[in-house]
Amino acid sequence: MSNNKVMDQIKKIARDKYKVNIDDRAILTKINLATDFSVEQYADDFRKMTSDPNYVPKYVQPATVKGMTTNQRAAKKIVKTEVDGFEEKLLANENKRKKLKRAADPEKRAFDLASRSERRTTRRLKEKDVALTEAEKKINLDQRRFTKEVLNNPIRKNPNLVLNNEDLMNRLSITVSNNGDIIKLNKPPGLTKESLIKRGLFEIDHQRDIYKEGKMKNLPY
Repeated sequence: MSNNKVMDQIKKIARDKYKVNIDDRAILTKINLATDFSVEQYADDFRKMTSDPNYVPKYVQPATVKGMTTNQRAAKKIVKTEVDGFEEKLLANENKRKKLKRAADPEKRAFDLASRSERRTTRRLKEKDVALTEAEKKINLDQRRFTKEVLNNPIRKNPNLVLNNEDLMNRLSITVSNNGDIIKLNKPPGLTKESLIKRGLFEIDHQRDIYKEGKMKNLPY
């Protein structure tokens, strides 16, 4: 069982049975001393964290979880004298683990991917353009998440949903020539199993040319 779960159970028992708030600073200090790991254990974690950005510590926890204990502070001080660029390397490890943890959460990953796409589009706006409102930004983000998660992900996982749909393939083969004539191609241009796996089928478009001035030009549909 993780240390966090153990601490949660201790807090619940103390609160329900003894009416004691363990989050009280004085009580928390005593508990930390009683349940603390050794300086050697913390130091071993700090050495591995600063040598490997992917290392997951066994003993070191963020100060926001339990508060930095006396032994953890002592270990950090020792290893800091041993490792050049200690703080930068430690921060690299912490950031890498946060990134991996967030990427493992499907909802947060979907939000991050949609946000990344929206930032790329926003960079296309000219300085003289009217900035989008928060409501407009939210519409963009929600539409991108919907397009990716609901529309494209099932197709990327199974391109045959499109490729084996004869009626859909016929419809996708209809286009407009440079002269404005409606024509029927033998197959949809650029639509392959590889392209569907990579991008899906649906794309975000805009109500108005992205390079025109004025509001409401960057709302997707």
